[in-house]
Amino acid sequence: FEKANDTSLEDVLKRLPGVEVGKDGKISYNGQQINKFYIEGLNLLDGKYNLATKNISKEDIAEINVFKNHQPIKALQDSEFSESPAMNIKLSKKNILIGNGRAGVSPNLKIGDVNFSPLFFSEKLQLLSTSQFNNSGRDLLRQFRSFDVNAYAFLEKIPDNRRGLLSYTNRPAPSFDNDLLRFNQTFAQSFNLLKKLPKDFQIKTNINAYSNRENNAYDYVTQFYLTG
Repeated sequence: FEKANDTSLEDVLKRLPGVEVGKDGKISYNGQQINKFYIEGLNLLDGKYNLATKNISKEDIAEINVFKNHQPIKALQDSEFSESPAMNIKLSKKNILIGNGRAGVSPNLKIGDVNFSPLFFSEKLQLLSTSQFNNSGRDLLRQFRSFDVNAYAFLEKIPDNRRGLLSYTNRPAPSFDNDLLRFNQTFAQSFNLLKKLPKDFQIKTNINAYSNRENNAYDYVTQFYLTG
């Protein structure tokens, strides 16, 4: 399903039958959001799988597996049915050190885009790290969004904040790419490590930190018509 101009795993996922990738990177299969994203059968990223789909290149992928009706909790696999699918990525090699690097600056050295993302995957150890800087409008924080349906389901119950009549409004969505409107200065760092231990135990560390500053300016006009 891959094409010549594809670079990342995400590019290939968008062409798989039944698989949908939203603008925010959320993956669904046949209309159902996946509940787990595995790399070689291990859950390294805890829902922040954008870090993998955007930084693993297509050349390093051997297979993409979809598990229908996946129950991620082993103790419930024989007692509680799940309608949600899961996805597993198999790599082209068993012990593989891969990564992406990108750096670009404008002629006046005022705009830059830097991404350094080393990744290591073996049978008992997985490491994914990324260090990024951007002030050219690209949204880096999209990679840090978690799609863990269990841990973040409560956020959907929080009602939207209704603003008063004379308070400020949200910037209206433009009809073109939002990256062209973003005046940002973003630093992002992520470190993810998983180590398999004997007897099906494992130890996992996920550390994410970022700093983001955005400037926006827009005009909003409201007209009030009184009776008469």
